[in-house]
Amino acid sequence: MLGRCVNNIKIKTATLYLLSKIFRIFAYDNPRVSIMIILDTYKAGGHKLNDALLWEYDMSTFNWQTSKKLVVQRVVELGDLEDFYAAFDLYGGIGGFREILKSVPYLNDLDMNFVCNIFNLKKEELKCYKKKLSNQEHWNS
Repeated sequence: MLGRCVNNIKIKTATLYLLSKIFRIFAYDNPRVSIMIILDTYKAGGHKLNDALLWEYDMSTFNWQTSKKLVVQRVVELGDLEDFYAAFDLYGGIGGFREILKSVPYLNDLDMNFVCNIFNLKKEELKCYKKKLSNQEHWNS
């Protein structure tokens, strides 16, 4: 396979996954290789979350604190870079966002892998991973 040079690092590109404006590159030879602009370019303040992420809710009465797990889940699943930054602003920066990620009830496998790599989490720390394991054990027994 052809190599790709990103930020002066030559890697073998196995998969290129585009999440709106966010590019993530993973290499099969080294699954921890993940190059991301989200954490390096974040500056607090002035970001607005796209209302389309929460299209089924009335934004004039939406409670951002009680629905923080839902907001974080939608940002991971559907958001672009600006939505990540807005969620960081809402929930106490990257650290606060990271803590909320641990309690999100559902993420698909790809998004789970993404948050583990980018936010330096282990799958076992994620509620959605534990929930997925318990459901598999139930149906397989």
